[in-house]
Amino acid sequence: MKITTTQETIDEIKKIVGAKADQPTNVRVYIAGMGWGGPSYGLSLDEKNETDLTDDSNGITFVMDKELHEKMGDFKVEFLGDGYRVAPVNQEPSDCSSCSGSC
Repeated sequence: MKITTTQETIDEIKKIVGAKADQPTNVRVYIAGMGWGGPSYGLSLDEKNETDLTDDSNGITFVMDKELHEKMGDFKVEFLGDGYRVAPVNQEPSDCSSCSGSC
């Protein structure tokens, strides 16, 4: 498993991990929900499970269920200033033009 990201994204995640001293330090990539355009993905602090794959990026350990990786492949995580974009590397980001930006 490979998570593609930037140093800025890693720095922002480290701020969150550091502020949550009572939480696990692994960052889980997971399916956050399903919509008309398919699944949306999220990040959370979580423990590593037996069925997880891991990728270490500059001091941050990303975890993902092996089954999700088998279906979707590697992921890209980007800090956007007001949140994170989490998407499979092979998936193009949606511009939402088909719904006039209301999604």
